[in-house]
Amino acid sequence: MTPINLDDLAELPTLQPSVMKILRDIDKGEIDAAGLAESVQSDIGLTARILRVANSSFYGLSSQVGSIKEACVLLGMHTVRNLIVSSAVVDRFTSPGDTGFDCMSLWRHGLGTAAVGVVLAKRTGMNEGCAFTGGLLHDLGRVVLAIHFPKRFAAVLRYRDEHGCLMYEAEQAVLGTDHCAAGERLAKKWNFPDAVCKAIGGHHRPGAEPKDGLVRLVHVADIVCRGLGLGDEGSQPIPPVDAGAVERLGLDWNRLGGLLGEMEATYRSLSPLLESADS
Repeated sequence: MTPINLDDLAELPTLQPSVMKILRDIDKGEIDAAGLAESVQSDIGLTARILRVANSSFYGLSSQVGSIKEACVLLGMHTVRNLIVSSAVVDRFTSPGDTGFDCMSLWRHGLGTAAVGVVLAKRTGMNEGCAFTGGLLHDLGRVVLAIHFPKRFAAVLRYRDEHGCLMYEAEQAVLGTDHCAAGERLAKKWNFPDAVCKAIGGHHRPGAEPKDGLVRLVHVADIVCRGLGLGDEGSQPIPPVDAGAVERLGLDWNRLGGLLGEMEATYRSLSPLLESADS
């Protein structure tokens, strides 16, 4: 088959204009807690999901959070920003068409990777917000490919199943590119932090970014998440872990083993992020 060219994409998906404006205002420092609350509260589903997560055991707050303004004060603007991005992306990408591709399985795996990533970030002194976002969205490119190339992506799934290979290997064989490149392209369009963009683009090849800790962290979190069975990736083979990535993070397998319970608990506490607004 002729390889696809990501430059040929007429228009990459966008988040809702209201969400994009909120993110721009937060990043520019042009909005306070009251203004953010006013902007977000018009979206009932987004508000409900953010408050569910804010009140989950993940944050361990001593009292219930009843409003977006309270969430901003108690959790901080950047934490709420991460919740807005995550909620908006999950809402935006749930049905990529008739490809046999299960979006919710992808998001459950992404949430598991985010949970593992946050635990690893705490232990390595890295930015927990970026670990959360990079982990949740590391496979975002799969949805991009499924939306824009539905027939070709269906062929990717068949190739993977027939050859028993990894997803990105099937993508390279059928499409001439992979979800890492597509996801990084979209993350850059949404003006995500550069470290998050690189983590999305490099999570299967951490050795290509030897100085970028978040790439290594998301790579390791992805593999550990699969090994723990967090989320739902079916019977797909587990990619090999880059031993150098583990070492450069200052970790070892014994230390990782001692964190498994915390990782599982963190995943459970974040699960409200994937609940629908009316559930």
